[in-house]
Amino acid sequence: MRPMSQRLKIEADASRRSFQCAVCGSESSRVFGYVSEGDSPVAVYHADLYVNHAHSQAAVVLTISIGDWREEAVPTTRHRARLEVKPEGNEVVMSFVDFARGEKLEAELGTTLTGQEARQSSERDTYLQVADAVVYGDDRVGRTLGISDRLS
Repeated sequence: MRPMSQRLKIEADASRRSFQCAVCGSESSRVFGYVSEGDSPVAVYHADLYVNHAHSQAAVVLTISIGDWREEAVPTTRHRARLEVKPEGNEVVMSFVDFARGEKLEAELGTTLTGQEARQSSERDTYLQVADAVVYGDDRVGRTLGISDRLS
């Protein structure tokens, strides 16, 4: 049986939004997408793409919402976690991080987990598998991390 991350399908949304980095004020981009397994929706994500910032190497901050995505489902059936993804040699390193204090969070994306809650969650592996699929399945994310060229 193939691992879940290999069975996941990424559907990158064409939209891209700009925002200002809270640390250095540089302009950054946010991209969106959906993750499914077969015909079943698994997750919604957005990825903040950080490139050429004085305070950091290239990085991606992924916000992943997993849970029940049926039309009749209520937001409390979903949970949301955040991971920071950075290149390190020939690999990428992922770590769960907290949401920023005072950050406006969309209720429809589910209950927000702290980094520690996500690490201890029974859904931890699902978050990591979805993140892995996004990193290697959304070219915008892969290019930011410098891994798209290695996949060709």
